[in-house]
Amino acid sequence: MAQDALDQAVRVDSTLVASCLDTLLDTARPYWTTAVDEVRTRAKDLAVSRLTTAAA
Repeated sequence: MAQDALDQAVRVDSTLVASCLDTLLDTARPYWTTAVDEVRTRAKDLAVSRLTTAAA
């Protein structure tokens, strides 16, 4: 389900989505499973790409 949410987040450029990515990363911090690590990596990459796009 988190992967589906990230698929949708890629399509939406908004401050709310960026805030939700931060919340997701904060919430996932104490969990270390393969599935959570995959979501964390995708969320971080998406967050970084949004910062790069906003700075351009």
